[in-house]
Amino acid sequence: MTTMKNLFKIFSIALVGLLMSCETTELDLRNNPNQVSPDQADVEFLYNSIQTNFGDFVDRLSEISGEVVRINYMFGRNYQSAYSPANFDTRWEQAYQIMFTDMDVLEPLAIDQLKFYHLGQVQIMKAYTLVALVDTFGDVPLSQAGQPGDFPNPVADPGAEVYSAAIDLLDSALSNLRGESTVGPATDLMYGGNTDGWIKAANSLKMKIYLSTRLTDASAVSKFNAIVSSGNFISSSADDFQFNWSTNPVDPGVSAHPRYLVDYSANGPGNYRSNSLMSYMLGPDKEDYSDDDPRIRYYFYRQRGDTPGQQGVPANASALPCSTQTKPSHYGPDNSFCAPQNGYWGRDHGDDDGIPPDNTSRTAIGVYPAGGRVDANQYENARAGEGGQGGGITPLILASTIDFYRAEIALFVNNSPGNALNFINAGITKSVAKVQSFQSLDTGLDADDQAVLDTVQSVGSFLSQIQSLYNGANDTGKKNIMANQFFVNLYGNSFDGYNFYRRTGFPTNIQPNLEPNPSGFIRSFFYPANEANTNQNINQKPNQTVQVFWDNNPGSPSFPVGN
Repeated sequence: MTTMKNLFKIFSIALVGLLMSCETTELDLRNNPNQVSPDQADVEFLYNSIQTNFGDFVDRLSEISGEVVRINYMFGRNYQSAYSPANFDTRWEQAYQIMFTDMDVLEPLAIDQLKFYHLGQVQIMKAYTLVALVDTFGDVPLSQAGQPGDFPNPVADPGAEVYSAAIDLLDSALSNLRGESTVGPATDLMYGGNTDGWIKAANSLKMKIYLSTRLTDASAVSKFNAIVSSGNFISSSADDFQFNWSTNPVDPGVSAHPRYLVDYSANGPGNYRSNSLMSYMLGPDKEDYSDDDPRIRYYFYRQRGDTPGQQGVPANASALPCSTQTKPSHYGPDNSFCAPQNGYWGRDHGDDDGIPPDNTSRTAIGVYPAGGRVDANQYENARAGEGGQGGGITPLILASTIDFYRAEIALFVNNSPGNALNFINAGITKSVAKVQSFQSLDTGLDADDQAVLDTVQSVGSFLSQIQSLYNGANDTGKKNIMANQFFVNLYGNSFDGYNFYRRTGFPTNIQPNLEPNPSGFIRSFFYPANEANTNQNINQKPNQTVQVFWDNNPGSPSFPVGN
């Protein structure tokens, strides 16, 4: 790990609101009571600061990754102007000036105090953060970062070198976690002190790295398979790598899920859900609930049972402007437009119209992953304190996600559609079980609500539906089904969806941007404004079509074809 010249640097960073273009309500970085000062240089304080900032960092930065691949809603018809460099200032500062600073301070203290479990876990969090930074921005500082006296303007290291450093960190973490330690963290918000879980998380993060680099590293797939052969990775939902949010104010600096705070407020939901994802999860028959994805009532909470312009409901230009408009000609026959059926009220990809007073109509985030409400046809407004009160999760790497990693290898590398289907089925089964288990968080459900939920399609029936579609599809169709189901699985953390889309170009039947000519797809985002404007060694990118090191596919706009 990089050593700081000035170990006990006083933090003076104001935790400002995140400028996320997708939201109509600002998300503020909460003050962290465990942000350390020089007189608090204690391993436990540092660890708590690191883990709470890590959960917040992943949740908020991955939200943007999900927007460009339609898992979340993106505001902006032109890709090159949808996100300004200033959108990323807070996340960059959170990583480099808070998390990495804390990590550099913690390392010598943990070694001196023989707290190697603390150190190993922090190394895993740093490796995850570095990978996320490369996947988002491309080349980023590492070798000269955190040394302002020697390197006031740190250079951006090649993404491949940062990835390699992440692997080294994970190897070091595994050594620390397998060694002897005096004590583990008092409050572990991810594994609750389960060291074996952290070991599986480290190996699973390696699998994620090898999967991302399979186009440019001929040995990546064999390295991936070697971990599979070891069996020491996340294969059961009991070992899922996730950050657990809380409604308990005594937890060390952690609060309710950020998405819950946005959608369950006095004014109603402050965000829009993705029409593309909701429509896909409604199933082939949009008119009723018989073939809906079993997770849809847990992902989304509807405030009303109908939408203007759908199923005989009159259009309403003031409440839903697009309800009076015709479907764009560049949309495919299977692409939804304006609003799905049955009261699912979101926005299409790239819709940058003004914001009407529709807070009491918008679909809110559900009990999964944000600890909101379960949808049992209540059609009541989403308000603070309802549902699971924000006690949800930010997924990091789930067992179901690993199944889809393996499905990609089977389908895109080994040309084995049968094996791929087995992994798809396994991933869906684990995902549905996990998602539906969140129902217990919503203690406001009554017998009538349960009667509605009892009519939800069973996972067995849903798997039969997917298998029938898959077996009847050609190669492209099979890859589209796998990709779409992977994206559904990733709700709550979409880094892997963004990577998959750039790596494979699938799904090709994704909802287009509302703008017929939206410019080239974002292959990496602009550097944050503050860094590009003040760091003499980092030049702002000319555009957002610059590809990360592992993306050797054709350039934008020809790839991916869905844009």
